[in-house]
Amino acid sequence: MRNFTIVSSALALAFAAQMAQASGVTGGDLIISQVGDGSTTLSSAANATSIQEYTTSGTLVQGFNMPTSVSGPNRRLTMSGSATSEGSLNISADGNYATITGYDANVGTAAIASTTAAADNRVVGLLNLNTGLIDTSTAFNALFSANNIRSAYTTNGTDIWAVGAANGVVYSPLGATSGQSSISTTVANLRVVSSFGGDLYFSTGSGSVRGVWKLSGEPTSGTNVATSLFGSANASPYDFVVANSSTIYVADDTNTTGIQKWTFNGSAWSLAYQLDTDGARSLAFDASTSTIYAIDATGKLIKTTDTGSSFLTQTTVATPGANTIFRGVKFVPTQPVPEPASMAALGIGALGLIARRRRNK
Repeated sequence: MRNFTIVSSALALAFAAQMAQASGVTGGDLIISQVGDGSTTLSSAANATSIQEYTTSGTLVQGFNMPTSVSGPNRRLTMSGSATSEGSLNISADGNYATITGYDANVGTAAIASTTAAADNRVVGLLNLNTGLIDTSTAFNALFSANNIRSAYTTNGTDIWAVGAANGVVYSPLGATSGQSSISTTVANLRVVSSFGGDLYFSTGSGSVRGVWKLSGEPTSGTNVATSLFGSANASPYDFVVANSSTIYVADDTNTTGIQKWTFNGSAWSLAYQLDTDGARSLAFDASTSTIYAIDATGKLIKTTDTGSSFLTQTTVATPGANTIFRGVKFVPTQPVPEPASMAALGIGALGLIARRRRNK
């Protein structure tokens, strides 16, 4: 497993050579969030966290370790070893970044999810998929306090939306460390936030309508009302993928549910069919093959195919090692993506002349 340089704006020139050496993620592979370093038993304490790159056949390619010490503006990013709702991954609308969330806390900090945000800031991490560089400069010193931060989404590496067990949907610009506020509290206790077609979506396992909701646009301020798309009082949705305007796949960790396909007929959403698994908590979708990858409730990576009328029987792709657990999974697109629009914001603006690594097979 390789370690990748974390570059701050103050050190950009000094680390020019290292950036040229950095390796990005190959298009067509999977990224998986992993909690634990393999040596320490997982618990509710803060644990080392990483994003692992796997092939779709289950071969480990490389790992990107989240920082465990402060470096310039970059914070630590650790995660609870027992909080099943943590560890969601997202890929930005422009295809350049993966997002992950955690805590600015030392490995071993006891009962990390119950600490205050003032003591252990909640953090958003961005992995540049083209270069392998990591930015953990965005933090919350008041929001998500005494509970989990669970998911974040960025359109472009600059605008970030985050959710957790309180505060609804929160907006933050990259690098902010205080003063952020909620832009929607229609539902406060949320699990995953994502986007499709310029609109925000989120899932919730709390309240009377546990399912997927939509927030029109990608607002950065104000009080915005979300609308329930579908759900029920006994559902337990975690991650989801909006495949197109009429199809949403959902990971539900109810023991007899797992992976669901919801479709829209022009007036209402309905459950088309589902695959009963050990429950599911994260999803990835490869539209070119209609393949769905999921992290089930036991922590293993599984896959199935949507035939258009049902899901094929699941197969296991990979399992986590001792004293580690898989949490989130996403499929990395294969097409070339635009050069990051905000290189300077990631502390590498001075290195803009270095050629971008394309993520083609």
